[in-house]
Amino acid sequence: MKSNEELLLSKNGMATQLVAITLLQYASGDKIPTISELSESLNLARGTVQNAIFTLEETKAIKIHSRGILGSFLEEYDINRIMEIIGINVLLGAMPLPYTKRLEGLAYGLIQELEKFSKVPVHMGYAAGAENRVDLTRNRRYDFAVTSLLFAQEYLKDHDDMEIILRLGKKTFSGGHLIVFSKNNSDKTEIEDGMKVGIADIQVVHSILTRHLCEGKDVTFVTMNYNSVKSDLDSGKYDCVILDVDEQHIFVSDYRSVSVTYEDEADTEAVIMILKRFDPIAQNIIKYLSVDNVVDLQNRVLAGEIFPNY
Repeated sequence: MKSNEELLLSKNGMATQLVAITLLQYASGDKIPTISELSESLNLARGTVQNAIFTLEETKAIKIHSRGILGSFLEEYDINRIMEIIGINVLLGAMPLPYTKRLEGLAYGLIQELEKFSKVPVHMGYAAGAENRVDLTRNRRYDFAVTSLLFAQEYLKDHDDMEIILRLGKKTFSGGHLIVFSKNNSDKTEIEDGMKVGIADIQVVHSILTRHLCEGKDVTFVTMNYNSVKSDLDSGKYDCVILDVDEQHIFVSDYRSVSVTYEDEADTEAVIMILKRFDPIAQNIIKYLSVDNVVDLQNRVLAGEIFPNY
């Protein structure tokens, strides 16, 4: 069997990598393109494609089963071997800043499961703002981006370059949201006409939630700064603000708050987004992850059972 180095140095090495990347778009059991179709789509000679498939089978990266006139089917593939052949030695993800235990647990769970499945190191880049994380992925600086389902849904209304490859379930991104009232409004239970409401327009989800809760009400929006939430509430800069449940414990734990929900709790669910039609490597690693295992590790971090390393 050829070593990875020998494979990459051979004249057919690049063709083998291209065919491997193409076949990663298919799951085990899927019908795969014919030699002619691969030759045309990859702009390679038929013989070169045949040699590449032979090499992949010889190195046990893939196993193909021919069904005669029905075509050829991908029986199984070894994702770790394919990554060696392609030359992938690290996976990069863009995560929210892990300023809460929930996000720490999410980062820890994803890294543990990704590394267990892919057998390569996983590194997270931590960036505030879902738009920033998606832009980093669109520009191919990262393989995937972690956002809330709510952000992903809003983004996909106007863009078709990204896709959700994995959903992790409710309360994996956020524990929920609250309306937090100033001391002068501690008797309130909802946002009312005439109120000044703090809003962080640069945070898409926060802006969507805030405007949704204020819909049809005569309020004044005031730009908020997370670093001065308490002092701004105390000074009367705004009468209330929307915060993540986990954020309230950090900023204003003793202020009156009321729980609020968004449709299907899309604001609380974490999802993984990848660049559409361009990254079969990340796609075929991420979509087979065990969501249950990721969430279990996250919950154990939340419960204080595990000190996360991320």
